[in-house]
This record gives sequence, C-alpha cells and structure tokens, in this order.
Amino acid sequence: MIDSIKPKILVITPVRHITGVPEILESIGEVVYLDDPSVSEVIAEIEPYDAILTNPNKSKVFIGKEVLDAAKNLKVICTASTGTNHIDKVYAAQLGLPILALTEEREVISRISSTAELAFALTLACLRHVVRSHNDALEGGWDYTKYIGRQMNCLTVGVIGYGRLGTMYANYCKAFGSRVLVYDPYKKVDDDALEQVMNLKNFSQSRMSLRFMCMLLMKHMK
Repeated sequence: MIDSIKPKILVITPVRHITGVPEILESIGEVVYLDDPSVSEVIAEIEPYDAILTNPNKSKVFIGKEVLDAAKNLKVICTASTGTNHIDKVYAAQLGLPILALTEEREVISRISSTAELAFALTLACLRHVVRSHNDALEGGWDYTKYIGRQMNCLTVGVIGYGRLGTMYANYCKAFGSRVLVYDPYKKVDDDALEQVMNLKNFSQSRMSLRFMCMLLMKHMK
C-alpha cells in the first residue's frame, strides 16, 4: 500500500486565532503560515506548494503573474472572501488554476452577518453619540444633555441595495421600529414591512440615508 502524500498548503493570512481552522487545514495537508508576508516573501516561499490560502482583508499580496509564475506546483487558489479582485483571474485561468471563493457559496455567506451587524452598530453609535460621550466620560465629563440621541423607532432609514447585506441591515432597522425605505433597481423587495422606492430622489422623504450615516460617523469619530 502506497502512503498518500499530503498536499502542501501556504496560508498567507492570519487564521490561527480562528477556533478549529488550523486543525482542519492541518488534517488536509502540510501547512505553513505566513501571517503578513510581502509579495517577495510569498514568491520566495511558494514554489513547492500545492495550494495557497488568502484573504484580501488581511493580506496585501496580489496573487498575480509574478506570484503565480513562482508557484511551480500550485494546483488551487483559495480565498476566504466573496471578492476576487486580489487575484489575477485571467492569468490563473490560463494556467488552469481553479479559484475557490465564497462568491457562490450562498448557504455559507447567508449566515455571515458580521458586516451588516457592524453597519448597524455604527448607526447606533452615531445616533447615541457613543464615541463622543465615551471620550467625554473618560475626561471626567458627565453632562448627558450634550449627547441625547435619537431613537430608531422615530426615524426613517434609507437603505441603498437590497442584496445579502442590505437585506440584513434593513431587517435590523425594522426590528428596532424604524420606517425603512429600500432602493434597488435590480431586485424586488419581498417584505411588506419595508417600502421600496424606485428613485433615489425618493430618499428626500427619509431623515437618514447611509450616506448621511457615514458623514455622521466621520464627524463623531474626530
């Protein structure tokens, strides 16, 4: 019986802090972790590896021609993301290299709510002046009247885009009692509790849009 040879996996994004991930990877193959390498470091290391695992949020390495030409044994590129603009997909296709991404893994990404949760957390932080009041309290201030905010159930919220994240964000606002207007020219809103508008000019009805929330956040983070 011939012993199978484990594939060599190069991980160029931090993963060892994620419970269970190193164990899964090490059960698949021989793994080397480069948590924050430069392009030159990846090029120097990648030649014998069968697979490379990356994440554009935690890696500055573009997997392009220079990297792929150095990867003499590479069989697959894996990215822990829905986006793939950190990979030269055309050149990878020319080399016959498959790219594994979360883009079409609908069941998986439908459970990933962290981005929508962060957007909603920032919304609440702006409305309740969390950052400024926190900093003021650290400096000994205790005058709450300067930081009286606004309640979600008294607001109309404008959501631009009713995709995966927009849907989640709209549902969070709805759960807090907001009137929610949704603009998406490509998708029908299938929730009677939300109001679909057909033109961004309709957002003039809204007291709050995502752009306004970003402006508020910039102001209060100063």
